Amino acid sequence: MTDDLIAQFKGLYLKTAREYITILEHKTNIIGTKFSQDSFQHIFMAAHSLKSQSLAMGYTNTGTVSRALELYFQFHIQLKKSVTNEELEFIKQLISFLKLSLESIEKKGHEKMLTEEENNILLRIQND
Repeated sequence: MTDDLIAQFKGLYLKTAREYITILEHKTNIIGTKFSQDSFQHIFMAAHSLKSQSLAMGYTNTGTVSRALELYFQFHIQLKKSVTNEELEFIKQLISFLKLSLESIEKKGHEKMLTEEENNILLRIQND
């Protein structure tokens, strides 16, 4: 692939990734700790799409965090289970990671590395 084509893909990725993160933030703020089929479905789809695009672009940390959110909300949709206050804070921290990772991709050319704390959060929500 030419550098110009790679730059175009990266630009499109960043644009759509920001749109998915906006959905994640907005719907997470709306739901609080209540179960909402519609909002959970939107969060699930945004996380799924962001995961797929991130992994296709080679951004594995961003894809891993998106995958964790995808599975978390898929599970909660299936069980019609609400979110605890602690889980909501973890989710918000992971969304913050995603935003910082996109900033790093845009400004530095590589995604953000997961910290030990972020890895621990991933483990906590994956073992819900």
